[in-house]
Amino acid sequence: MVEGKTKEGFATVKSFLYHEPKTFRELLHRIAQATIPYLKAQIAAGATAVQLFDTWCGELNLQDYEDFALPAVQEIIAGLSGSVPVIYYTKASQHLLSAVARSGANVLSVDWRVDLAEIRKALGPKIALQGNVDPGRLVWPSRENSRSNSGRH
Repeated sequence: MVEGKTKEGFATVKSFLYHEPKTFRELLHRIAQATIPYLKAQIAAGATAVQLFDTWCGELNLQDYEDFALPAVQEIIAGLSGSVPVIYYTKASQHLLSAVARSGANVLSVDWRVDLAEIRKALGPKIALQGNVDPGRLVWPSRENSRSNSGRH
């Protein structure tokens, strides 16, 4: 929306965040306000759960996440009033998970970089976890399988 394309590091949007924080917060608020009725329409059409994808939050440090992204996510989740479970996916966010857990989501969907035992210990049992699958494992055969099948054709 800000950069017009996906770009590693999100330099333009980060510059916007740092140079125009009030405007940036307003933009996130407007996005949240547009997202709530969209998700409510999905629920009205029969969705029994919804998932929010936050693929850039891992680019933020903890303070910036708490100041900017987290309030918008909390606004969306609160706007759904607990009507269905909310799953919140955050990419490359291991350094943010203590704050992500305060989003209000019922389920945290974590990427493959997160140690599930470590995060379970840190967050406790009250929030469900999903994910943690290395996409490479879905594409490439395991080393054990490729070794044991190497002589067979």
